[in-house]
Amino acid sequence: MECVDLSTEFRDWARGPGLPVDAREHVNRCATCAAEWNRERELTNALSGLAAAGRGASASLAVRAAVLEALPVAPRRRDWRPFLALAAALLAGILAGWRLMRHEPPRLSAAPTLYTDFFPLSRVGLERNEAAHVVRIRLPRAEMRRFGLPVNEEFERASIEADVLIGQDGIARAVRFVSQSHGTR
Repeated sequence: MECVDLSTEFRDWARGPGLPVDAREHVNRCATCAAEWNRERELTNALSGLAAAGRGASASLAVRAAVLEALPVAPRRRDWRPFLALAAALLAGILAGWRLMRHEPPRLSAAPTLYTDFFPLSRVGLERNEAAHVVRIRLPRAEMRRFGLPVNEEFERASIEADVLIGQDGIARAVRFVSQSHGTR
């Protein structure tokens, strides 16, 4: 394992199951990662202690109202799903027309393909008429957790296909996960 790979996982491991064997071996050899791992564990322990100390305590309604009023209002995010659905429909129509022009019968897959919604990857959205393309890649299933999707622990190291929406400037804008359904009939 490399330091960069580990440092992104320390927080989850400190708050969850602890270090996997290969990460523990690396931390025992690398002073930088050992220090970062210890900081992450100390922070987790301190936060757990604060949470335990605050259990049962309650703020007055006036304090709650003041805190809620002081919080900044998050800017409203633009919903790209209608545009992405239109782009997908257009792309499907173009591909279908291209196949018809080549006199090639459409291929039928044995199992239906399942797609998640697109999850934004950057704050930069696509402009109304901006060209974009979709690239299919393979990622570890564990990456799905970053977007709030559940992942079975016994399959987290297995890979899954993902469609990445890339703008004309080369910036990845969104990702969706793709899975072949293996239902029985």
